[in-house]
Amino acid sequence: MQRIGRVLHTVLLWLPVLWLLSSCSDAVLEVPIAKLVAEPERFHGHVVVITGQVRSFDEPRHYWLEDDDHRRVGIHPEALVQDLVGQQVRVRGRFTASPTEGRRIEVHQLIRLPEQND
Repeated sequence: MQRIGRVLHTVLLWLPVLWLLSSCSDAVLEVPIAKLVAEPERFHGHVVVITGQVRSFDEPRHYWLEDDDHRRVGIHPEALVQDLVGQQVRVRGRFTASPTEGRRIEVHQLIRLPEQND
């Protein structure tokens, strides 16, 4: 009976650690847009953090994040950024790249960055 108690105690001690380790399997990578454009297959399916300016186009209406060299990653869902066109944002989400859908990020978190005075 005492042995069972020790085993149960050990399992209960390690359970939170194992839970934390299992949640680390989806590590978040901070990646410049340029790297996503250059190596989309490397980051496909990964959770990434990117920073860029929200841009849009009317026909058909769509939105993307753009870096200083005009490299782009589409944003989904677009409703999250429709009022942020022209603003710098930081986005955490799952990056995908495909020949039919292009490069895009499924937003998990979006932070509007303060305006920079040059």
